[in-house]
Amino acid sequence: GHMTLKIEACTLDALLSDVVHMLRPKAEEKGLEFAVERAEDVPALIHTDKTKLQQILVNLVTNAIKFTQTSGSAPSPDPCPLGSASRSVSAGTPGTPPPSPLPQSRPPYQ
Repeated sequence: GHMTLKIEACTLDALLSDVVHMLRPKAEEKGLEFAVERAEDVPALIHTDKTKLQQILVNLVTNAIKFTQTSGSAPSPDPCPLGSASRSVSAGTPGTPPPSPLPQSRPPYQ
């Protein structure tokens, strides 16, 4: 399929604030604290499709809230140089083993 992106300047802090405002009540219903901090080396102004990026962030955070049973630690990206192709993220609750992988109900997209 074809997807059209509307790339424009976007204030990252405002975008993140909107996501927090939308999803904090859902997190609090589960007894979870939800906060976002922008690292100093992450630009305050980015060029992106704001609507699509917001949708991606909302989906990720909604799933994180849905599958988090207790509060305890925050996702923390490992530092990587600009231009690197990947960034790893780790999260979990201290003192508990990592969860078992979820069974795949369908083959991955190709």
